[in-house]
Amino acid sequence: MHDSPEKPSIEQQTKNFSTEIKKLFTSSTLKNLFSIKRKPTSLSQLGLISLILFLVIGATALFYKNYATNQSYSEISLNVFTTNTPPPTRPSYTPPPQQYWYLQKIINDKTQTEITLCASCYGSYIIQWNEWLFFPTYENQSIQIKSYNLKTSTIETIFDVSTDDSELLEKKTGLPSEVTDMQIIENTLFFSLGGYLMPGGTYWVGLPVFSKPQKLTDSSNAHIAYWKDRYWVIEGEGDSCWRWNRYSLLNPTSKKISPIASSKVGCQEGEEYIAIDIRNRMILSYHTPIFDSDWWGDRDVGNYQYIIAVPLINPSEKEGVIAKQDMPKDITEVNYLKDSDQLLLTGTKNYVFDFATNTLTEIDQLPSIPEKEYPSFTEKSFEEGLEKLVLPAGYRSVSVIE
Repeated sequence: MHDSPEKPSIEQQTKNFSTEIKKLFTSSTLKNLFSIKRKPTSLSQLGLISLILFLVIGATALFYKNYATNQSYSEISLNVFTTNTPPPTRPSYTPPPQQYWYLQKIINDKTQTEITLCASCYGSYIIQWNEWLFFPTYENQSIQIKSYNLKTSTIETIFDVSTDDSELLEKKTGLPSEVTDMQIIENTLFFSLGGYLMPGGTYWVGLPVFSKPQKLTDSSNAHIAYWKDRYWVIEGEGDSCWRWNRYSLLNPTSKKISPIASSKVGCQEGEEYIAIDIRNRMILSYHTPIFDSDWWGDRDVGNYQYIIAVPLINPSEKEGVIAKQDMPKDITEVNYLKDSDQLLLTGTKNYVFDFATNTLTEIDQLPSIPEKEYPSFTEKSFEEGLEKLVLPAGYRSVSVIE
């Protein structure tokens, strides 16, 4: 397919036409025809002169028509490009409505708002202990934990992460961005801070509040969960194909924690939590990244390579279950069968490890695999705290969607 030749401009057409007319009237033929020294001697010469005049007049008329048309198009194009046309309008973004909660106090038939909180925002909590309400606020690019006394109608800031955690400030790694957990256990307020890839901590303060909160651990995104008659502090982070968690036991009376183990899942290589067995040990199995990659060379990729047990009462004394040299090849999943007190190893071949006899046996048929049990937490919601509020006379709770 050929491109059409570029059309000459108006100025170039005029110049070309003038050149051709000049050539025509300066040619020897016209000079001879229109010479006054020489008269036409035949009808053929008169006819030639008439034809030439006709062609000249016609060419002039055609040129004028084209010039006028092109000039009109040029004016139209100029008007189009010089007109101030408004830019295309973009649809305006309307943020989704939020639910706000107001604690209002009625004084002399007049309503006064004491507390305003975003009930639908992540990291919002409201907890009552006797005549005190506890809640976080997010002011001045920081996080505050505040209390409100329903008897005295006073608000106090009991903790501000930007001023009250000297250890966190000295690290200069940034401040937490949200409250990830907040609850009262045995007359003690526990709260945890964190954020995506942000530092954090878990803190406690005895109730009623007479002193600043104390730091329990520098965990990030932690939650406190009660599971199998124990309090657990579970912290962690995850994104895409990876996740890690750190499990610790909490003694709420002594305010002490005992780190048990860390677990890495997915494409993050490391020991992964399998189960808590009937001997109160945490079973962990080391695995390589759970995805195929040529980067790892001759290493077994995405396989479990050994199994250990960590006693909960003495986590520093790790016990071997299946050593690396005894671990079957190409194992891609490990599960604990609580009813039979066995480990199920599945892969290209399947095996069971019996804790009672300390033996590993290959099997042909897979048994039923139960759902994995592990220390977990239920996200506390603002609504849960709201439902438990018991307000004295003269107060009212108001929720509004705005």
